[in-house]
Amino acid sequence: MDVHAHDRYEKPPARSGKKLAEKCELGKAETHGGIVLARILDGLKPVRCVATKAGLIQSFRLEGGEVRRWLRTVGRLRIGVGAALLLAAVLLAVFYRELPAWRFGGTSSRAAIPIGFDAPGSLCPPGWQKIDLRGDSLVAGLRMGSSSGAGKPYGVVMAQAFGGGVTVRLRGRGGATAADGEALWRETAVDGEILLLAYGTNDAAVRGRIGEKTPVPMQFFRESMLRQIRQARSGGANVGLIVPPPAGSPAMMDRLRPYRLEVQRIGREEGIPVFDPAEAFAECRSEEPLLTSDALHLNRAGHDCLGRWLARNLCN
Repeated sequence: MDVHAHDRYEKPPARSGKKLAEKCELGKAETHGGIVLARILDGLKPVRCVATKAGLIQSFRLEGGEVRRWLRTVGRLRIGVGAALLLAAVLLAVFYRELPAWRFGGTSSRAAIPIGFDAPGSLCPPGWQKIDLRGDSLVAGLRMGSSSGAGKPYGVVMAQAFGGGVTVRLRGRGGATAADGEALWRETAVDGEILLLAYGTNDAAVRGRIGEKTPVPMQFFRESMLRQIRQARSGGANVGLIVPPPAGSPAMMDRLRPYRLEVQRIGREEGIPVFDPAEAFAECRSEEPLLTSDALHLNRAGHDCLGRWLARNLCN
């Protein structure tokens, strides 16, 4: 006997959605929305099977308490997914600025507006022969990277670019702040007619949360720099300042910027020249990056670039 669309028969209710699905399934009955829903929602109670010309369909009943539990579950899932997406977006925004501009062979420095200052007169007195260069690991030439080969610190490159007769005494200590350098060399007279101070990178704690340092308060940094400047001048030396070089990520530059600007401010107030490596890096742009993979230290190309640029501009 044919079964018409309006003719129906019912089977006794099954105890579970799984058993009912086994009894009622015809071919690929999963294509019917009711069965798909039954597979997903465990809280549904099947009550009957309905046969029509379109095939066999499962019918379900949701009791009031089960509806509320199901809605609460769906609500929690939506809130949880939304919170996870929001957190992921925030973390992405934060860490995106931390990401260095890595390239093959190192890191590209971030572009920065040069803030050097040309003081009246010349830094180099007549007949000068020696420079005392004080600073941190950048002065010492540490961590140039494995691809640097026989790289030399920029102070040595500068001395060689000047030619014979010029000596540069390097007093660099890894991790040194301005106050650290002051403590190290307080009792040491300037060895030469010129003193160059190159601090600020470690004072700024440029690595942020991934580093072990905290920023030195700006007033402490300023006071230490001024004491060293005035002590050197009292001994007859001319003083120049080297601004902290640009780093390799936006976040690192954000931390460096106030200290770069403070070095410029000190130079203007004291009437002494300020040299910004950003200007050197702008002239040395090439396919080869100037920083190592840590986005902070200069590689061989960076030291060569800065040393040669200083030799061209120190006495001008």
